[in-house]
Amino acid sequence: MPKIRRDAVLFANQYGVRCVARHFRFSPGTIAIWRKIAKVVGLHSIPTRSSRLKYGPKALDKKLVGQIIDKRLILNRSAEVVQKALSEDVVEVSLMSVKRTLDCGGYLKKRSPWKRYHASSPKPYQMLSEH
Repeated sequence: MPKIRRDAVLFANQYGVRCVARHFRFSPGTIAIWRKIAKVVGLHSIPTRSSRLKYGPKALDKKLVGQIIDKRLILNRSAEVVQKALSEDVVEVSLMSVKRTLDCGGYLKKRSPWKRYHASSPKPYQMLSEH
């Protein structure tokens, strides 16, 4: 696809946007957008842009995320303690938001609740037999 976009822009400069749009079966508006991108990129292939959202509409403010992480680094305690300390500082944030923020930042220690505890016992002393 990136090379097709480049070729479409090159032909559009020569034959016109509408003619090229009919030939490549894209809308003329799409070809025009590619021409704008090609002015920045040059004669290289035009990369595919990601359609993934950069942020969610209900995402926490960066300032609030920074407060959560700072409080975690100061206290070095669990998400529940961090949330309680933030509520004492008059910062209203839910426990799940604190847990999610700390988890995404890698500030939580992961441990499976189903993993059994195995006490490590010393290994028996093995005598080396000489042959």
